[in-house]
Amino acid sequence: MKSGKSSRGGRVVAGAQALVLVFYVAGSFGLLLTAVVRSGDLAGIVDPNPALLGDPAEVGPTSSRNPLTWLFGIGRMLAAAGFPVIVMLVVMGVVAALHAGSVGDRRTVRLLLISTGLWGILAAVAFTEYGSRMSAWLLS
Repeated sequence: MKSGKSSRGGRVVAGAQALVLVFYVAGSFGLLLTAVVRSGDLAGIVDPNPALLGDPAEVGPTSSRNPLTWLFGIGRMLAAAGFPVIVMLVVMGVVAALHAGSVGDRRTVRLLLISTGLWGILAAVAFTEYGSRMSAWLLS
């Protein structure tokens, strides 16, 4: 940035989006892949349901001392919340990108466009029939 202007808030939003994205993906697709491997039924990838994959609460690690338990647990909670989390992060990303663009912080605008775009893709998947089946399985 040659102009010396930066958008600290935009960088914080991009970092928060990336962090929540890691938890969200681990709690939804990571848990799904773990359940598929445990069940041995590859059909569970395209049709996540308790009959094929079992209870998602029993899939991940269970010890509260295991950091993966927290990763899967927080991620599962975020993935189950779905719609509000996705909408909030997309709106925050758009607003922060507009602000970063207004102060001339191109690097932060690029980061925000990438992270907000990834959340937009997740939104598209979450609002399909597959996304609703995934959400129903996570909540079962």
